[in-house]
Amino acid sequence: MDFNTRTSSHVFINIFKDKESAEFLTPSKMAYYAEKVNDNTGDKHYRNFIGKYEKNTSTGHHAIYFNPDGWLWGHSQEIQLD
Repeated sequence: MDFNTRTSSHVFINIFKDKESAEFLTPSKMAYYAEKVNDNTGDKHYRNFIGKYEKNTSTGHHAIYFNPDGWLWGHSQEIQLD
């Protein structure tokens, strides 16, 4: 992680299969390529985006989402955390 989230009420951590995709898919690029699912560049990296962790202390939402086939293909499994 590049920043400290201890004082934030929202935490989001994306999980990738490889470092190249993690470095390529910045938040702005994720938004851009999510709308262009047929773009080969975005598809390549989204196939390596396999999960995310989310925590919101304001709402109590706390979960891990996982999809081993990549984020844009199929449905992710949600695992609620306490």
